[in-house]
Amino acid sequence: DRRDNVATANAQVFIQDTFPPMMTAAVWDGVLLTLTFNEPVVIPAGGTAITVHNPSDPDVDAEIIAVTTGNSVASGNQLIITLTGAQNTDVSPLFVDGADDEFLYNDDANAVDEEQHALIDWDGIADETGNQWSEFNPTLSSSDRGMEAGPIDPDTRRWEVVAPRFLAVNAVGPFTYSVQTSGYLDANAANGDDDGTVTYTLSFTHPIDVANANAFSTPIAVHPSYTLPITTLISESTATAAGVTLMNALFTIDFGDDGADAFVIATTPVSATEAHGAFALSADYRVITLTITGLADVAGSILFNTTEVGLATLIDSSITGTQTASGTFVWQNTN
Repeated sequence: DRRDNVATANAQVFIQDTFPPMMTAAVWDGVLLTLTFNEPVVIPAGGTAITVHNPSDPDVDAEIIAVTTGNSVASGNQLIITLTGAQNTDVSPLFVDGADDEFLYNDDANAVDEEQHALIDWDGIADETGNQWSEFNPTLSSSDRGMEAGPIDPDTRRWEVVAPRFLAVNAVGPFTYSVQTSGYLDANAANGDDDGTVTYTLSFTHPIDVANANAFSTPIAVHPSYTLPITTLISESTATAAGVTLMNALFTIDFGDDGADAFVIATTPVSATEAHGAFALSADYRVITLTITGLADVAGSILFNTTEVGLATLIDSSITGTQTASGTFVWQNTN
């Protein structure tokens, strides 16, 4: 250089990383909020929080979500936060179309439809060297110590920088369900199911709302084992009178396509108009498993393309509040 200093082959230049992590992707699927960054991130000791904003009104309409080692996992460049049912319900309306559909655009692998977006701030999320956006402030710093100095009181902010925000995509999708049939076998197709027992698994795209009073949850809450808001596993059968009442309130059966039949208590024999049964709702409230037992391999058994099985009530999404219709559902011949 001008002072005649000569660099040797062993000269090294060290660059101090003082830049916080930048978000590169954010996806909410109704249960998980998955945040991807440009570098590995960590959850600060004691935890922190992120905020989800309505991008049309970010200063007023927002939800603060705690980020701790109890509800979140930081792995490499990704932070995955598991939201509670209440948080998912609160976050849902923050994803919006915006004026003139400003925040409605295709932002995932599904090219068929467009997705709503919400605004995320992550000021408290740190990179591996401890940098985070909470150290920055758009107002004038109380000192000019420069970037070589860490923030200490009363100098709790560095630089005059507005922390960035990122638009997260709503990947929840519409509230629908699919049906998978198991256990149906009719060697004699004219008579119906060989052993009289068939199971229907209904898989919903959103958790079912059993916390609030609605057409599906209210009959469950009438049962002596459950009280709103329901937070426990739900599993009942026709072994008890209360179970019979609940089964008939939630599901419909019609063996011969000649009018509604019914569930009866397990001590009453099944017939061409009466069945035994059981149902369970999964721990995540997304899957109903319904088992129906009728006559075996005779006229009046469960018969594909004749017997109708369905939901007796509307079912509400715990995320969006939208509903699926009651009525019979399509099931499969699993011969």
